[in-house]
Amino acid sequence: MARRQTGEESAYREAKRAELLKVCAELIARRGYAATTVREIGDAAGLLSGSLYYYFKSKEDILESLVSGLQDVLWARYQEIVDSADSPRVKLERALRVSLEAMHTHNDEVRVYQNEGAMLHLNERFKPMAARRHEFESMISGFLVDGVAAGEFRADLRVQVAFRLIRDSVWPVVHWYRPGGDVTIDEVADEYLALLFDGLNPRSM
Repeated sequence: MARRQTGEESAYREAKRAELLKVCAELIARRGYAATTVREIGDAAGLLSGSLYYYFKSKEDILESLVSGLQDVLWARYQEIVDSADSPRVKLERALRVSLEAMHTHNDEVRVYQNEGAMLHLNERFKPMAARRHEFESMISGFLVDGVAAGEFRADLRVQVAFRLIRDSVWPVVHWYRPGGDVTIDEVADEYLALLFDGLNPRSM
């Protein structure tokens, strides 16, 4: 009969698992999921590759943990925004800041999610996580529709076009933004939101 872990042992295992996930995120973000081997992960973590299976059932389990962990963090914050009494424009601003902030706090995980998107859609195991993209579209589109109805956005706004502009300009930021670089993520967010809402027109003094 297997010995039950003590609370201290369980806490150590969870802490070690979180540490290993950081190593996995960096490697997979840099090399790609398919090109990253369990042996390489073990070498980077200072473990025998077989020892990784004490913390993860498989390589797919690692990817699932990375993506689901990121999504849990993001959607906990998105849900707070959705449930708030803020105006549609403020909700949109807050949601976009949360998305951009993730590129600072979870840079490798966001890059993994973006880079491996096609595979997530094709693998049955990952389809619930891939479906979160549709939830993001529904959320942002909802803010846009509500903003039009409230008179905060122009009445002739094409919501689908606006959503695609937002999606296709926000998430690629992760491919050039690097934590600790010359520009902070708050500065990126400020400039992005200024461009989104005010365009390239001179600001009124």
